[in-house]
Amino acid sequence: MSLQRNYYEVLGLPPGATSDQIKKKYRELARKFHPDVIQDKTLGQRVFSQINQAYRILGDPDRRAQYNTSLIGAPPGNAAAPNASAPPAYQARPAPTKPVQSAPISPSQASSTGAAQKAHAVSGLLANADNAIMAGKPIEARAFCLKVLEIDPRSARALEMLGDALVLIGRPEDAAVQYRNALQIAPSSMIQSKLNRLEQTAAPTRTIPPQQEGEKPSGGLLGRLLGRKQ
Repeated sequence: MSLQRNYYEVLGLPPGATSDQIKKKYRELARKFHPDVIQDKTLGQRVFSQINQAYRILGDPDRRAQYNTSLIGAPPGNAAAPNASAPPAYQARPAPTKPVQSAPISPSQASSTGAAQKAHAVSGLLANADNAIMAGKPIEARAFCLKVLEIDPRSARALEMLGDALVLIGRPEDAAVQYRNALQIAPSSMIQSKLNRLEQTAAPTRTIPPQQEGEKPSGGLLGRLLGRKQ
């Protein structure tokens, strides 16, 4: 599965696919390429990451609309339409530089400018995290997400992608924490489904209730018989 494919091609669907078709195809591919199922674990992890990333975008109506717009408006040589070649290869964007003000500005203008710079920085970092996950670089993706959370601790998208990166790194318990944090900020059926999968695959632990104070050990059948005589 080439990294040069766009999200539609990753799932093997046409640009006009319905939401139900996208969901059905995602589940089919996720079962087929899950790292716990496929023999080649390295390949399974890489392909599974691409499948999850494609569904994260195409399974959300707003993200899908933005993605379609970016494909249609792509320059020649990149994806000019949803069925052309896909997201650019992973490349970190340079940190935005602070524009030089040539004249004094009012406090309200300064606040507006600061908010715009903050949004621009967050958008670039999130895009870098997206690209890193698609390129199979979860450690880099984690670093970008942490930078976003330093700027905006309530970024549900950064928390979700941080969870995705932690899953790929092999830290499912930490990933579950980030998914829960994201759900508290912005409830999402997609994030909830990721959390459910983690909880379902977690090995159940058996706990032994503590012995009550003054309670005598049963000692097997003999102990239970003696206990009844007391």
